[in-house]
Amino acid sequence: MYGIKEIGGAISWIGKRKRRNIRGGSNQKQNKMNPNHKIESDKLADGLAKKIVEEIEKRANEMTKQKNEELKKVRKEKNEELKKVRKELKQIITDKDKMLKKVIKEKKEELEKLGDINSALIIKERQSTYELQEAHTELIRGFRDLSGEGSVIGVKRMGEVDGKPFLKVCEQRFNGENVGLQHAMLCSEWQKNINDSAWYPFKLVVTGEKMKEVVDDEDDKLKKLSEELGEDVMNAVKTALEELNDFNPSGRYSVPALWNFVHGRKATLSEDTKRIEEGLNETREEIEKLKKELKEELKETREEIEKLKKELKEELKETREEIEKLKKESKELKERKEDLEKKIEEKLKQLRKEHNEELKNVITEKNEMVRIVMKDNDKKLEEKRCELEELEDTNSTLIIKERQSTGEIQEAFTELIRGLRDLSCEGSLIRVKRMGQVDEKPFMKVCKQKFIDENVEVEYAMLCSKWQNALNDSAWHPFKRVGTGENMKEVVDDEDEKLKSLREEWGEDVKNAVKTALEEMNEFNPSGRYIVPVLWNFEHGRKATLKEGIAHMTQQIKNLKRNRT
Repeated sequence: MYGIKEIGGAISWIGKRKRRNIRGGSNQKQNKMNPNHKIESDKLADGLAKKIVEEIEKRANEMTKQKNEELKKVRKEKNEELKKVRKELKQIITDKDKMLKKVIKEKKEELEKLGDINSALIIKERQSTYELQEAHTELIRGFRDLSGEGSVIGVKRMGEVDGKPFLKVCEQRFNGENVGLQHAMLCSEWQKNINDSAWYPFKLVVTGEKMKEVVDDEDDKLKKLSEELGEDVMNAVKTALEELNDFNPSGRYSVPALWNFVHGRKATLSEDTKRIEEGLNETREEIEKLKKELKEELKETREEIEKLKKELKEELKETREEIEKLKKESKELKERKEDLEKKIEEKLKQLRKEHNEELKNVITEKNEMVRIVMKDNDKKLEEKRCELEELEDTNSTLIIKERQSTGEIQEAFTELIRGLRDLSCEGSLIRVKRMGQVDEKPFMKVCKQKFIDENVEVEYAMLCSKWQNALNDSAWHPFKRVGTGENMKEVVDDEDEKLKSLREEWGEDVKNAVKTALEEMNEFNPSGRYIVPVLWNFEHGRKATLKEGIAHMTQQIKNLKRNRT
């Protein structure tokens, strides 16, 4: 095989040889060359030229074959690299999608849990509202008979027209005999007009950011009434319309409501109970003591609510942190995607001539897939965040309402216990019971059996005092836990050494009296271990409701009033 140099030299020599032959033909006289030698030279040159051409063709074919093999090798390497990049992108997208689905599932479970808490708070708030409504209804029934003309708190029929301005006008316009009749007719006529739903003398006005419905002073009927009977009569009708629109806009009939006539507004439940308290003779020292005890109970209740609120806030904080973590991971995924795009771009530059279009299409397709996945996940995360914020607002509102209702109910119970302490007699169905105080009857019975008449009272008093002190001692804890999980509860342990000794020495009835007092104290004041007063329904053997307490107090006051008369 000849090299490029040799082939080039041979071609140059053949060219020179031909040029010499041409010059020799034109100058035959000067160049007397042998004819045979010339023919041999030409043949040699032709043969050499043929070999050179063959060698060149062979060399060109080998170079073409080598280049094709190198090109195939490069193309194969680039295709493998492209497949590897596609596989990496696909794996990244799959892993991230799985992780996001898992996070979304966890957040969905947390939302369901918050929804359950929200439902429980709504039910509790409805129960409190219903109990307050029942209490107001009972108070209205009681005040109808109790309230006098000058009472601060009393029952007012909202939407009922005030007859005083009508009477004043009638006294000015009519004789003494017709005043009563005209006054009654006018009041009846305008009460019918007020109750008539077809008459709608109202208009909407904007106050700040709210729309409010007020009586329209330009209404034809009201203007005519003002012209005929005066401004005071028109104002009385206007006031009745405003009351009816506030307290019963749909029914258009007068409704009873407890009213504070001093401040000219609806009375609160606390004011109503204070009005009842005015008719009772109370012992102030016991009232202050009970107030202090109930304040401590209320404080414990508030602490429990604050603790629940704090736990809820911590859960929400953890949820927010997880959302922030997801956002951070999403950001890292974007950065990683950008890094991959840069790497792919560098590889694309190397393969631009042969694979430019194919690689661009693949990258565009993968970018679109990543963008769609990221957009969908961001949308889901935003929806979950909005739901969490709504639940936070709802829970905060319900906690505030529940706290207000609990406070008002506790105040009402406090006032009832104050009033019923001196008002109720021994046989009353509803009266104050001192929870945790030992029943003395079994002690008296056993002392009468064991001691002589002179020592009965002394032994009985000492025995009752001893076991009441034992009940109040927090160091003695004769309880055990029974049940499992949510059904676990604390009951008195009958195998306690003190209780067994008490039963053996004084009998089963005395032991049961002490056991009952322990159960009451553990239920109503487990932390303090001292006696607490509770409003009790002795007919059904349970704690009395606010409605039952108010109804009983109202009945007792009525009985007192009858006895006085």
